[in-house]
Amino acid sequence: MSRGRKATGLEPNVQLAGLPTLQLIQGESALPETQEVSPLMRISSVLKHSGQAVLEGALVSLLVVGLMAGTAFAGRPGGSNATSPFSVADGSFGQTTTAQRGSSTATWVRARCYQGGNLVYEQYVSYGGGQSVTLTLGPTPMWSSGAATCTGEEGWWRNGSRWRVVGSDDFTVSG
Repeated sequence: MSRGRKATGLEPNVQLAGLPTLQLIQGESALPETQEVSPLMRISSVLKHSGQAVLEGALVSLLVVGLMAGTAFAGRPGGSNATSPFSVADGSFGQTTTAQRGSSTATWVRARCYQGGNLVYEQYVSYGGGQSVTLTLGPTPMWSSGAATCTGEEGWWRNGSRWRVVGSDDFTVSG
């Protein structure tokens, strides 16, 4: 049994499924005529698309940086208190000075002293549950006498190996 055009829906000039009919007239193409695109229109289109791609890339980059920054502060004790009222009193060489704990939950104090731009002293002291620590201001093998400029920091160890600063204070040591 053969099926004709009517049974298969292939009858010419019959509209299928709500689609417009396409009538071919002898000598005409079934495709619409293409329009000539000017080089300026093409450049404009390429620039517009490139600009959108760059903006999308910048947005993705900002999201990645934001996520990384968020995770960097996520495990920090005491939140993001970077302006702690931590302080270290000035001192004299060969004596001691006191570092006062800020309002953070920092667990350690680090002190560093310099003479002529060279590091001559570094000490880490745990608060051990107290509110202050005592720092010994020399001598060391690199610091046998004289004045020094120093910085004290309170902070904590992230993952046991990375020092995180919560507050800092500059102090001087007289010679």
